[in-house]
Amino acid sequence: MQRRALELLACPSCRGAFRTGLRCEGCGREYAAPEGIPELRLDADPRTEAVRAFYADAPFPGYPPRDSHAALRARAGRSELARLLDGSIAGDARIVELGCGTGQMSLFLASADRVVVGADLSRPSLRLAEAARLRFGIDRALFVETDLRAPGLREGTFDVVLANGVLHHTPDPPSSFAAMARLARPGGTVIVGLYNAVARIPHRLRRGGEVRGWFRDNGVEWLRAVPDTLLGTDPPGSADLFQPAGDDWVVEDALAQISWAGKLAHEGGLFVAVGRMGKD
Repeated sequence: MQRRALELLACPSCRGAFRTGLRCEGCGREYAAPEGIPELRLDADPRTEAVRAFYADAPFPGYPPRDSHAALRARAGRSELARLLDGSIAGDARIVELGCGTGQMSLFLASADRVVVGADLSRPSLRLAEAARLRFGIDRALFVETDLRAPGLREGTFDVVLANGVLHHTPDPPSSFAAMARLARPGGTVIVGLYNAVARIPHRLRRGGEVRGWFRDNGVEWLRAVPDTLLGTDPPGSADLFQPAGDDWVVEDALAQISWAGKLAHEGGLFVAVGRMGKD
């Protein structure tokens, strides 16, 4: 596992590869991995540091006492988004979850022959994730401390790139999305979740049309949104999540009318957009 995971990491400074340990082949810089968690980040801007400090004091979500892998899977099974992802992602996929927090989604997805990298800039959250990984005996997941502004992750490598409720925390969401998209291999899947609740995100992120613009500007084909951009439709089945939807609505027009109360309300009001990286 460690060799397979090492191939998915990169120097955040020069984008060089790691061949032995965490010494960069390109610039020679060596990175530490305290507590088994690689520390692959550069100095952050003040806003990023403020977010990092907040989650340092309040890692979320936590793990219940006497938790188990079976209990984690049962909890995740109550999440519609988690079920859709698990049913759609190939059993041998290379996945990165950006902003993984305490790693519960990453650990849930680390089944079959998948390799999952959970990336976050909060070390206290990652400590909880790594402790759970060890406790559950999951050897196909690796947690990394890194910043989306200069991620310590290999570009053009991942089959699935997932960022749920993350981009609105970054100083420049369009640039963060571009960095995210670069991690996907040609033909890979890009999944971004943005909070829809009015009080929780800036107005610019509530506009699904702008999200489509991010996709277009970075060579990502729009596949669908969850909830669907067609009014009155149900969320897709797992077999359909990575297939193009049959609509071409302007998303912000639909969002102005759609009721979120009965759809993914338990997901924190997320609007999830799914796309496919171009093969050129």
